[in-house]
Amino acid sequence: MNKTKISHKQLMALAFVSIISPIIRVIPETALYYGEEAAWVSPFVAAVPILLLYGVIRLLTKKRNEGQGLTHIILRAFGPWFGRLIAVVFALWLTFYLGFVQRMAAERLVSYLYNDDKWVIFALVMLITGCIVASGNISSLTRTAQIFVPVIIGMIVAVSLLLIPDVKIENLLPITYSHIPDALRASVSMISMVSIFAYFTFLLGHTRKQEKEKSGIGYIIVLLLIVFLVIAETIGVMSVNVAKNMQSAFLITIRNITFLNILERIEAIVIAMWVISDFVYAAAMLTIISDIAKVAVNGQKRTWWVWTAATFALVISVVLGRSYFGVEQDIGVYIPMINLLFTLVVIPGVLLVAKIRKVL
Repeated sequence: MNKTKISHKQLMALAFVSIISPIIRVIPETALYYGEEAAWVSPFVAAVPILLLYGVIRLLTKKRNEGQGLTHIILRAFGPWFGRLIAVVFALWLTFYLGFVQRMAAERLVSYLYNDDKWVIFALVMLITGCIVASGNISSLTRTAQIFVPVIIGMIVAVSLLLIPDVKIENLLPITYSHIPDALRASVSMISMVSIFAYFTFLLGHTRKQEKEKSGIGYIIVLLLIVFLVIAETIGVMSVNVAKNMQSAFLITIRNITFLNILERIEAIVIAMWVISDFVYAAAMLTIISDIAKVAVNGQKRTWWVWTAATFALVISVVLGRSYFGVEQDIGVYIPMINLLFTLVVIPGVLLVAKIRKVL
């Protein structure tokens, strides 16, 4: 067995850990803003397109050759020239998206912990650490992520159980047919964030082809259940009117836990989980971007692409705007739509073209 190869389960564990941070710090706010009382129902709405996307990816990668990821499939579907152009556009978008996410994550964390605006240092540390990890063997990164999966799930379950006594059912009900439009609006950013798992198919070339690839569906279902718990308990404990006007609403909800005076420890562990997820996300995205560039452009070693992408991502995060609120107001509303264009339109489009040209 090739020790440099990873399992499909390890790859999905990497995706899972990378997506946890936005689930904790972003999804409750956006879901409450757009869905209000119906926000906790929106994960069930989001499940439909997300599971359909997973099915598309299974069809798209079912007949891939050993050592091939999504970049190779794009080249097969569209030909060498147009395929390279599409792959490069993916890499450019992921670089911009990395810069945007690092800006949001770093500024939110620093403002939450220190009430300070010196987020650049934290973003720089995240990207440098991500570069070092991404320049190494991908198996080290995925094994680390796999270790953190049960820890993260266990922590979410423990926090959820401790919050149950404080949940007020009247904050969650009633839900009627009139709430359907709100649930649909709330599901958009949720679908956008969870669908990030689709980008990890660019790394399928590092997995063992003969291995069964059924573990992905389990990780996606667990992610959706976590989204449901985070939103439902935030609303149940704080009410919609209070929670929707707060940053990091779920973390503030945790402060309601009074069991055995362990509040500070729980909050510290959740914040640590948030930080670990952001570091893993940075390393994972840099690995994906460099892998796309190496296959599509050739020429340079992957390490060169890692540091180049990180440099551009840092520049993007700095020039986006003066404050988190300004960035969110100026471009934050467009980012989920662009992301959905890539995950729910372009990737299924690759499958359609590949089937028409009979290259899969």
